[in-house]
Amino acid sequence: MSYVNSTTVIERDTEKTGFASYNDVYDIIKDVVDESNEFYEIEPAVVIETLLDPDNQPEFPKKSEGIPDYNFYGCIRARFLVSQSEGDEINGLIRPLSTHINSLPLKGEVVNVSIHNGKVYYNLPLNMYGKASMNRMPGKYGEGLVKYNRLKYNRPAYVEQGDTYINGRFGSNLVFGSDSTYTYPTIKITNRQAVYDTQELDEDFIHPQGINNDGSSIFITSAKLKPLEVLEPSAISKRWPPQVGGEMDGDMISINSDKIVFNAKGDGKRNNSDIHIFAARNINLNSNYEINIGDSEEGGVINLGDPDATNSVVKFDQFEDLIEKMADEISAFANQLTTASDAKQIGGAAKKLIEGLGKLKGEGGLLEKCSSKAVKIADDPEDSTTENVEDTETDEVILETQGIQVWA
Repeated sequence: MSYVNSTTVIERDTEKTGFASYNDVYDIIKDVVDESNEFYEIEPAVVIETLLDPDNQPEFPKKSEGIPDYNFYGCIRARFLVSQSEGDEINGLIRPLSTHINSLPLKGEVVNVSIHNGKVYYNLPLNMYGKASMNRMPGKYGEGLVKYNRLKYNRPAYVEQGDTYINGRFGSNLVFGSDSTYTYPTIKITNRQAVYDTQELDEDFIHPQGINNDGSSIFITSAKLKPLEVLEPSAISKRWPPQVGGEMDGDMISINSDKIVFNAKGDGKRNNSDIHIFAARNINLNSNYEINIGDSEEGGVINLGDPDATNSVVKFDQFEDLIEKMADEISAFANQLTTASDAKQIGGAAKKLIEGLGKLKGEGGLLEKCSSKAVKIADDPEDSTTENVEDTETDEVILETQGIQVWA
C-alpha cells in the first residue's frame, strides 16, 4: 500500500479573524500540499507467516473437497510497518513478486510490499543487518524452525568489483565474477561453507570461497587461477599438474567434494543410459586404494581399446591352474618314459598324455575357463594379419615311436 510521509510541522495562527486575503489562501493551500511530503508507492511489511504446509497451517487455502490450493504456495501473511499498527494484518495473502527468483522470508523478517493490477506482492527480505542467515526485526521471534545459532556462521560470499551473486541463508553461494584482471569470467558454486577463525571472532566477517575448504565446490574459471581456486588432489599423481603447460589456467571446470557421483539412469534403450568422457590428450585416473570397473550384478562386458573387441583377457588364477595341470601331465609322461622298457609302454604313456591335454583344452576345460567373459581387449594391428599356410596339419597330433602311431 502506498503512503505519504510528511516531514513538515504546520503551525497556524489561530488569533487571525475576518475575511481571508489572497495571500492567506495561498499559504493555506501550500501548507496542505506540503512540498516536503514524501510519497512511497512500496511499503515495508513484517512477515507474520509463510504458507508452506497445508496440513498444519489453517490459513492455507483449500479447493473443493479440502484439496490444498498450491497456487498460494509460498505466499505470506504480513503487517504494514507504517500504515498499520501492531495486531493489524494486511487483508488477504501476499504472493511472491516472482516465481522464478525468490528467497522465502522468515517470520519476523521485513519485505517490501506493492500492489500490481489489484493484487498484493512481496519482494525479497530487506537487508537490515547485512546478514545472509536471517534479518529478523528486533524483538521478533520466529516459528521455531530456522534458528540463528544454527546459521550464525553462514555469511555472504566475498565478491569483487562488478560481481553478481546469490547468497543462501544456509551456507551456499553462487558468484558470477572475474579473474584478477577483471577480464575473464568465473562462476563459483559452493555448498556448506568452511568456518574460519576470523569468522568465529567477527560475526560480520564475510566468506571467501575456497575450492579446498568448503564442503562442495564447482569452479568454472578461464584464466590463471587465484590461490583459493587451485585444487589440491587427494591422491598424489605424476600427471598433476600436467607436465606440459605447467600451471593450471585457461578454460577449466574444477569439482571438489567428499563424494562425487555420476549416474546415467535411462532405461537402457538407444544411448540414453550412457556416460561419455572425452579428452583430446590424456585421461588420468588415480586413487590411493582401488579403481573398480564393472562390478555390476547385472554383468556386462568391459571393452579395452575397441568397443567391439572380442579377444578375451586371460584370468590369472585359472591360467595358473591350467599351467599346473599341463606340468603335471607332462611330468607324469616323462616319468613313465624313464621306466618304459618297450614300445607298447611308451605308446600307452603318450596316449595318456594326449588324453590329459585334450581334457584341458576341451569344452569346459581349464583353457576355456582362462578366457574372461567380462573383459575384452582389442587386438594389436600386427595380430590381425594372418598368413595362409597350406598343407599343414593343425588339427592332428602324430606321435611316431618305433612304428606305433597315436592320433589325437
